[in-house]
Amino acid sequence: MYIEIDKNAEIEEELIKGLDNKTPKIVQACLELLRRALSEFGSKILPIKPFLPKVIPLLEDRDKTVRDEAKLLLVEIYRWVGKQTLTPLIQNVKPIQMQELQTEFDKLDLNGADKPRQTRFLRSQQNVKQKQEQAVASTGASASAAVDDVDTEAPEELDPLEMLDAANILDRLPKDFFEKIESKQWKDRKEVLDDLLTLLTQNPKLAPEADYFELVKALSKVLEVCLDRFREKKPNVLEALRETCEAAYPGVGYFTFYC
Repeated sequence: MYIEIDKNAEIEEELIKGLDNKTPKIVQACLELLRRALSEFGSKILPIKPFLPKVIPLLEDRDKTVRDEAKLLLVEIYRWVGKQTLTPLIQNVKPIQMQELQTEFDKLDLNGADKPRQTRFLRSQQNVKQKQEQAVASTGASASAAVDDVDTEAPEELDPLEMLDAANILDRLPKDFFEKIESKQWKDRKEVLDDLLTLLTQNPKLAPEADYFELVKALSKVLEVCLDRFREKKPNVLEALRETCEAAYPGVGYFTFYC
């Protein structure tokens, strides 16, 4: 009711504070209220960005009711922002938790019954509510169908990278990375490249102040090796080289390969 009288920002702020409370019942109640408010008012009225970073760690809370409610809230968030936006933000969730979430995500029909719709409105949105009611009256359609025909606001647009903490992966590289990346043993090179791939997958947002020149220089030498090996005659080797260069091309461009 407080949200309905245009106190949505204040209510969201207080509920977010409640997520840090030491009493599980309070945390669970705040999660439930966030979920219900998001479901009914939508992500334009209750922006997801402020509370999402606090919800994800609660999947590992000691209290089962908190864990369960956090999962339900993430499922509701998925309804509003979709797979492409949410997946990068929860990629470090434990495999068993990710599997449970994915099972719930797969149950949703986002183009049908589970399509996100605003069903409650602020006092300042009464014109939208009236349009919806008129649409129901004139067409005989259900409220959930009619809401698509009125000027409700589009769901909140989220940039996953904006919600991630920037990481300086250079500090986390293996100490012998630059030595092994130029090793004559291909297994050594593959080992440190796998380590780098893991780091980048877990930390897709790189710290802008870090100096990546030496890393990029080392990786470019890997590409030089690939190009040099195109003299190979074995089809399986050539295919692997071709796939590698095609995967690298969007990131390095024509000039690198041409040179």
